[in-house]
Amino acid sequence: MTQPIAQVIVYFSFGHGQTDPTTGKHLLDHYVTIVGPSYEACRAAMFASKYGDRWAFDYIAGEPQAEQWIPRWIEHERIVLPADAQGDPACSPECEAQDADRPHLFDCPVRRAAETS
Repeated sequence: MTQPIAQVIVYFSFGHGQTDPTTGKHLLDHYVTIVGPSYEACRAAMFASKYGDRWAFDYIAGEPQAEQWIPRWIEHERIVLPADAQGDPACSPECEAQDADRPHLFDCPVRRAAETS
């Protein structure tokens, strides 16, 4: 019998002045939900996403802080990782659009290319 794959849900909130880098929408009182195989994989995916390090706090579903704050806010985006995602995800397409002077946080093709050129 196949064992069900455990999933972790992590919410990433935004504060004053933080915006969606694609649309410019202000994200105060919004959050991104990431569903993945571990907390570490979810955090890594958020850092690798178009938001990079431009978010405020993370909350693990089911913990008291998440139960207190998340219902007050609006979900802006939901990302579901593959079951085999690790803590060092592949580079997301959005990272190519990031500022060239901003260092990437993970080993990604864009960073590798920049370092070898």
